Amino acid sequence: MQKKLRRAVALLVTTVTLMTLITGCKKEETAKTPEFVYVPTYVTLNSDITEMQMPLIHGDTIFYLRNVIVDQIEVSFDEGEGDVKPMPMPRSAAALASSAEAVDVDGDEPAEGEGYYDEGYEDYGGNYYLQDIYEYRLFQVNADGTGNREVAGYRPPPLPEDAPVGNSFYVNNFLSVGDGSAWICETLYYSVQSTGGEWVTKGEAQIRRIELETGATLSTLESFVLTSGSGDDKGYKNLDTFIAAPDGRIMILTTYYDSTTQTSGRDFYVYAADGSLQTSFQHPDDPNGEWVRQPIITPDGGFAVTVTDQEGKSYVRPVDTAAKKLGDRVGEYPSSGWSPQSVRVDNMECMNDSTGIFSFEFGKTDRTYIVDWIDADIDYNNVMFVGAIGSDIICAQFLYDSNLGTNSGSLIRLTKTKYSDVVQKKVLTLACVGLDWAIRSDIIKFNKQDPNYRIKVVDYSVYNNGWDDHSGVTKLSTEIIAGNVPDIILNNYQIPYMTYAAKGVYADLYPLLEKDTELGGRAAILPSMRTVMESGSGKLLQAAWTFSIGTFVGKESNVGAEPGWTMDEFTAALANLAPGATGFARIYTRADLMSSLYNYSINEYVNWESGVCTFDSPEFAKLITYVRSYPETINWETDFGPYYDQRSEIMNDRQLIDVTGIYDFNAFLDLDTAYGGDMAFKGFPCASRQSGTVELGSTLSITSRCSDPDGAWRFVRQVFTKEYQQSQAWWFPTNASLFEERLAEAMTENTADPYGEYDSGYDSGSAAPTGTPAPQPSLTPEEIEAMHVIVTPAGTYIYPKGYAWVSSGDGTDGSIPYYAMTEAQRDKLMKLINSITRQQYIDQKIAEICDDDLKVFFAGQKSAEETARVIQSRVSTYVNEQR
Repeated sequence: MQKKLRRAVALLVTTVTLMTLITGCKKEETAKTPEFVYVPTYVTLNSDITEMQMPLIHGDTIFYLRNVIVDQIEVSFDEGEGDVKPMPMPRSAAALASSAEAVDVDGDEPAEGEGYYDEGYEDYGGNYYLQDIYEYRLFQVNADGTGNREVAGYRPPPLPEDAPVGNSFYVNNFLSVGDGSAWICETLYYSVQSTGGEWVTKGEAQIRRIELETGATLSTLESFVLTSGSGDDKGYKNLDTFIAAPDGRIMILTTYYDSTTQTSGRDFYVYAADGSLQTSFQHPDDPNGEWVRQPIITPDGGFAVTVTDQEGKSYVRPVDTAAKKLGDRVGEYPSSGWSPQSVRVDNMECMNDSTGIFSFEFGKTDRTYIVDWIDADIDYNNVMFVGAIGSDIICAQFLYDSNLGTNSGSLIRLTKTKYSDVVQKKVLTLACVGLDWAIRSDIIKFNKQDPNYRIKVVDYSVYNNGWDDHSGVTKLSTEIIAGNVPDIILNNYQIPYMTYAAKGVYADLYPLLEKDTELGGRAAILPSMRTVMESGSGKLLQAAWTFSIGTFVGKESNVGAEPGWTMDEFTAALANLAPGATGFARIYTRADLMSSLYNYSINEYVNWESGVCTFDSPEFAKLITYVRSYPETINWETDFGPYYDQRSEIMNDRQLIDVTGIYDFNAFLDLDTAYGGDMAFKGFPCASRQSGTVELGSTLSITSRCSDPDGAWRFVRQVFTKEYQQSQAWWFPTNASLFEERLAEAMTENTADPYGEYDSGYDSGSAAPTGTPAPQPSLTPEEIEAMHVIVTPAGTYIYPKGYAWVSSGDGTDGSIPYYAMTEAQRDKLMKLINSITRQQYIDQKIAEICDDDLKVFFAGQKSAEETARVIQSRVSTYVNEQR
């Protein structure tokens, strides 16, 4: 222990130079060279700092809260009741908090009925277990990572007398005032049983101002009594959040519901720095649908709130403390990213969200970025807080190691640096409308490692403002039309991929792929997926690293073995079932069927390359005629019982096919097992007899006007590599070698228990954790039967790969085990994968046109043929306008 106390603080300081030279972004403009950039320096925190809750910065010191173990209680299970008895701690709080080993309660072998303290988990072998009691403590650490210590004077308020033992306060806000003090909100919710036996939820929130260096209380606001009703017969009041202005004032927002008047809304409270109430008022919920979202600090240091209207658009409304009301809207608020928070940088009020730190003018949606997280090589997914020391930005980052079960922390200091003082790389622009965490991490990793290139992200989702807003993609399309074409595009469901492909926005990747001998050229990619990625053009227009199959499944004995069918074949198969049977699920509405059409078959009728549409074909008229046979709405309570199951309906010949997704080999085995091997893939009925569609998820494309295709390929190629897809391809991988490896694994029997050593409490129908298989146990006959283990003549165990859920349709259900994939199953799956050439793609405008005209048809005002001709005309015009 003494050696540990005397151990010097080890700090690993790594400086990562930020290199940004904006070139290649816009072809018609010369990018302006910034005067300053921010260079990050990383400092590894001591291992005893595993988390920072509610951190804030004062001077060069970071103050933060952490839950520590302060006591233990004995929880008894006598007669099934949880009697709680205080118990002395077996060791000090500090020792328990830092221990990761099992600890005997009294230092000896446990007596009968004595439990263990084991990393916070309970041992139910006796009559009780020991429950750790946590409480908040305040700590401080220097901004360079040194000097971590507890602020001894801070303690949470005492528990109310009727609060059960084991409850503790939690902190829901902790904000610096700037003069060495901070406002802290400590809240408690707990349940007590009344004399009548009813459980009542009680709560209390206390806000006080404390001195950071000592933890001493400087002033205390009135306590907020919180209530949580159990229905409309009881009102409630919750404290949501508060915000602190630079002058020490705070504004508190609570949510209320008054059961007597049946009104709800927000309460506003504004307090002076000394804790005296300046003003308060209620703001009822707007019946027209405006919701108060969050408080913010205005550029002049005042209070305001963001509000959202029914269309999802965000605005700012200042808080008029004199008039005790919210002022008028002052314009749209720049939304997108995670909820923005106020941060003061270089004495300027700014906002921080998942895209970066930016300033803006109220009434305008444009942002002026001070720091772009990706440009600064920072993965914001792991950033816990952001603060500032003068013009420098301070962040804390914690990474969890799943193998060790530990958190490792570091401080990041972003120093404002002259642009001329940093190493410069060529920048390639990646455009997107929304950026997921995995691609964000890939970009940051590439930017750190590649010696010559950087990826600059332009996320057009910052222009979105509403629940279903297309402003971002409209802005991107406008830029492209104007000639400001990015180097790389991240395609997702918001990007009009087919439109861009038809316009020639994307470059053919085959020349780059073919000369990439390290990757393996075309052979590196599964051939069937290369075809899908071509989208009918013969050119490789996108790079996908994972795929799944969307198809329709039925009994082979009812629908035939060959993939795909026409509407006439579908109708004939349905006629062979018993009267009253349905083609699709009887729980479907017309809208559900049309949604399936848009997902799986709409591109049957649109050729984006040629601009030719075929909605006026007899096949489409037959299809919409069939759709009309389904109801507009259904009533679950009156039309269906509680045990409706589509697999059961199909197996009992009451339904022909069911839509399904096949994401990996286990999903295929699950289906084949559930259908007893009598399974065929048919797809949505259409003239080309496609058996389904391929969903590629997000993909990367290099544009035809890319400033440096070879440089862009250095980033894009990684998604085709086996190494990348091993960690990122959760569905089927597109890398041919990895696909074959996973197929071989699926065809290999489990001869070691994949769930670890058998436990008599094991539920054979539920998922179990994976990991290193335990040594082969010796199972009893009962255990073998329960786990569905096969015992070979040589005495080797074969364990199931998984369990398929089946239902009889009468409320009884069970799990059927499946084992290694057979050659016949492999052939069936590969026949399906190789038969699909179409990518799943939905053009919302085409769906809107179809929905609009089908309303008239479903109302009986036009024939199927007339409706098809109208849709043909409108969609043809639209498609050719996009080309």
